Amino acid sequence: MARTRKTPEGGDLVRFGVAIPKGLLKQFDAKLAEAKYASRSEALRDLVRAHLAEESWTGSRGEQTIVLPLVVDVRRPELIRKLGELRREAGEQMLTALQMRLNAREELQIWVLRGGGHTLRERVERIVGLRGLVMAKPVVAGPAET
Repeated sequence: MARTRKTPEGGDLVRFGVAIPKGLLKQFDAKLAEAKYASRSEALRDLVRAHLAEESWTGSRGEQTIVLPLVVDVRRPELIRKLGELRREAGEQMLTALQMRLNAREELQIWVLRGGGHTLRERVERIVGLRGLVMAKPVVAGPAET
C-alpha cells in the first residue's frame, strides 16, 4: 500500500515497497556509496527520471533537450564547414554551444539543443553521422517531468 506526503516544494511523495534480490541490493548500495547519494530514494528517483527521459528520446515524443558533446578533428576543413552549416540551420533549436581546443588536432564542442522529439532526433542523427568526428554522444537532458 502506498503512503503519500507533501514535499517542501508542495509536491506529493509516495512511499511504496520494492522487492529486490539481496545481492542486487548489495551492488546497488555499493554504487550509491560511491556516488555519494543521500538515500536509496534519491537514487531511485534519478534512475526513473533518466529512464523516462531516454524512453521519450527513443520514442521521439514531446519536446526534448539534448546535450551533444562532440570531439572534432580540426584538420578536416569540410567537417568544420558542415558543422557550422548545421549549427546555423538549427536556429532556435540551438540553445547554446561551447568550443574549446583540446590539443593541436582536436576540439571539444558541446551543443545544447531543444525541440520537438522527432525533428530534434533527425538533426542529432545528421550531426552524429558526420565523417571525421572523433566522438559524438547525445545525452538526454529532458523532458524534466517530475
